[in-house]
Amino acid sequence: MSGEPTPTPGLEVSVDRGRCCGYAVCMGVCPEVFDLDDDGLARVLLDEVPPELEEKVRFAEMSCPEAAIKVCATAGVEADRA
Repeated sequence: MSGEPTPTPGLEVSVDRGRCCGYAVCMGVCPEVFDLDDDGLARVLLDEVPPELEEKVRFAEMSCPEAAIKVCATAGVEADRA
């Protein structure tokens, strides 16, 4: 192996504020990633979801009654696989 960093995929999450109604289901499922802002709408607390929270974030996405949460794979962070 070359010892050079290799990108590892991560997850990025966003909330469509036009769809969010502030039910806070996401916050109940994964408070480590979601919170409500001053307007009572969901907001994301992290730029990238840590691996140990990925399952909870995907469940929050599926549980959102307004389908306002979007979870996407990112290019990820550099990881040394030497």
